[in-house]
Amino acid sequence: MRRLRTAAALSVLVSATELSRVSLMRTEQPQQDALVLLTPNEIKWTPGSRPDIANAPLWGDRTKGPYGRFSRYDSGVHLALHYHTNELRGLIMSGTWVLRVAGGAAKELPAGSYFDVPGKTQHTDTCKTGPCIVYLSNDAAPDLVYVTPGHHAH
Repeated sequence: MRRLRTAAALSVLVSATELSRVSLMRTEQPQQDALVLLTPNEIKWTPGSRPDIANAPLWGDRTKGPYGRFSRYDSGVHLALHYHTNELRGLIMSGTWVLRVAGGAAKELPAGSYFDVPGKTQHTDTCKTGPCIVYLSNDAAPDLVYVTPGHHAH
């Protein structure tokens, strides 16, 4: 009988804890953002760090933390050996992107390709045939640190 009461009490406690957790999850989750539906003509491009690069923010705030954006690179854009402090994920939407990790072979990434570059991985990027449109996302504010200062891009 004692075991039965203990089991019943434990069941009530677990149920109450689960209800409390579910309630907390509901209140802690951010509100759903407004529905976003964009055609290519509706995407707002802003100038990038160079005249042959443009960006289109999609969600988040890349100056503060998690974000997603499109970046557009003209054919021939080359980013010299660099790294990002945090992981960077990307999906090639158009063009042929070439990514070479320091000490490794270059890999051509045609439209539909995906990459995930761990933080601090030294690499170069080139838009071989473009324009290259790349969807980029990161869980932290991004940076781009050139290995040889002053040797940026060409």
